[in-house]
Amino acid sequence: MPKLTAAQIKEQTKKVQDAIAKHKREREDKDEHFTALKPEEIAAKLKRVNSPMVVSQGWSGTTPGGTFTYSIGIQNPDPVSAGNLYVHVWVGSGNVDPVVGTFLINVDPRFPRRRSRRSSARRSRRAPARR
Repeated sequence: MPKLTAAQIKEQTKKVQDAIAKHKREREDKDEHFTALKPEEIAAKLKRVNSPMVVSQGWSGTTPGGTFTYSIGIQNPDPVSAGNLYVHVWVGSGNVDPVVGTFLINVDPRFPRRRSRRSSARRSRRAPARR
């Protein structure tokens, strides 16, 4: 997709700011935390990419062992829709393990592990093991 013109960037930045304002109101109504891109960050991002982008996030507070809510604001400046967008929230130790193998298993066992539908569908198509 061709780069956006200055006028298109200005128009898209306004649309993103409006969406952010709505997301912020929703989170503040629930007394949740909220962060979002600033207008200059939005414009810089639009100059680099023409694809869906995370522009804001909101989350509730919690207590140890409790639950929390997390929401994100996504904007897509493309003229076509986008699917298969995923968000992964890491709840774990504050220091990330630099070794990928151990980083991926460093999870709290109280949280359930979920496999994607794609990997479980792949397993179900396999022929049963011969004995």
